[in-house]
Amino acid sequence: MSNFNAAGFTDLRQYITSTNGWTHVALIDDAGNEETRIDIHNDSRASWSDASTNPTDLTITLSGSDSDIAAPVTLERAELHPSSSSTTAMHDGPLQGEIDGTLQAAAVTIGSDTDEGTVTYTVELPTQ
Repeated sequence: MSNFNAAGFTDLRQYITSTNGWTHVALIDDAGNEETRIDIHNDSRASWSDASTNPTDLTITLSGSDSDIAAPVTLERAELHPSSSSTTAMHDGPLQGEIDGTLQAAAVTIGSDTDEGTVTYTVELPTQ
């Protein structure tokens, strides 16, 4: 058996965040339903942080007035997918963020069309 070295893990993070990698993020509500799926590279609401850092963060700006957000909704988790039609998540975990200036530790509630905020989804890989 052999292991990845540090450069291998950096390369994996760069692949995950690339346009050839895991290109869509699904936002999951508190009932376990997919609220929306966002194309990370073609939707201005989403952006990756520097892939050379570990962990790497995906930042998503949301508004209750977004056409794909049905407020009120509580978003708890995110899933990374390799396409818009993928049914198997490559990575999943909790969201954290800020809605209308209030830090949300786990679940993020968008209560009305006027709510706006930013959620962060963190992807961490071993470094060696």
